[in-house]
Amino acid sequence: MNKPEWVRMPRFRPHEHIHLKIISLVLAIGLWSIVPDATVPHIVRNVPVRLRSIPAELALAQPFQAEIEVWLRGGAVRTRDLLPGELSPRIDMSDAFAGDNTITVRPADIPTPLLVSVESIEPEQIHVVLEERVRADVPVNVVVEGSPPEGFEITAKRVQPDHVTVSGPRSRVQALRAVSTETISVAGHREPLTRDVGVLADDPLVSIEGGARARLTIRIEEVPVLVDLDGIAVRILNARYRVVINPQEIGIVLRGPPSLINQLTAANVTATIDVEGLAPRAEDYRVEPRIDFDPPALGERIEIITLRPQRRLDVHVYDRLALPPRPAGSPW
Repeated sequence: MNKPEWVRMPRFRPHEHIHLKIISLVLAIGLWSIVPDATVPHIVRNVPVRLRSIPAELALAQPFQAEIEVWLRGGAVRTRDLLPGELSPRIDMSDAFAGDNTITVRPADIPTPLLVSVESIEPEQIHVVLEERVRADVPVNVVVEGSPPEGFEITAKRVQPDHVTVSGPRSRVQALRAVSTETISVAGHREPLTRDVGVLADDPLVSIEGGARARLTIRIEEVPVLVDLDGIAVRILNARYRVVINPQEIGIVLRGPPSLINQLTAANVTATIDVEGLAPRAEDYRVEPRIDFDPPALGERIEIITLRPQRRLDVHVYDRLALPPRPAGSPW
């Protein structure tokens, strides 16, 4: 038995009129995106103000009001997730001059999304003080913290380059006496340190030109100690005439690292006087003996403090030829 026409179920045809269905969906999404949701006021704080196109011959001389508050009105969905950086105004300073520039931040300067308006800005005006930009060469100071272990010390600090060129407003550049390296710790170090470090200007309105990096070397050595050696015979060199020196033995006070000083004896030290250019005369010459070390490299790290009993010795040159050296084993 056939069902009456009015009770027949409609057939489901998903592919029928597909193009009309797509158009309807697109129109629905478009209408949803442009129809505003509930319009509400919203405040965004700490919006950064950025300056652009400052004339090259000028520089910022004082910190300025770099953040503002922006009051918005718009749909809650559009305003609630806005970040301060998205609303940042970029102020054109190409017409700025040396001195106090009063800048008005207008709603048109704030980049806002569609259907969001700016109701107010706090503060509306900011003051930007500019000065003539100048350059100067300043020294680089080495900054360290901590101390080497007991028995060691810093003996030298070297940085290359030791001067850099800074740039900024005249008043601040003239007040800057030096820039500084990054702080380097020497705690626990017994050996020299070499590091590539940053160079910093204490004033944030002064910049370092040509790269702010330097090569830092810190020399760390043992704390020196003193040693007093006695019984060092003084030898005469290149004598044509008879020569007598007084005294013929000396003592010597030396200063150097313990690792060397503690191993040093009189056998490692020689004292000589070269008399080749001294002519005979009635008066004594006063001559300081030359001190040499064995091995010679010791002389690079050991300092001669003084000679005893005196630094200059009495040297008398007689008017008679020096006796030739006796052959070995000769009784005369």
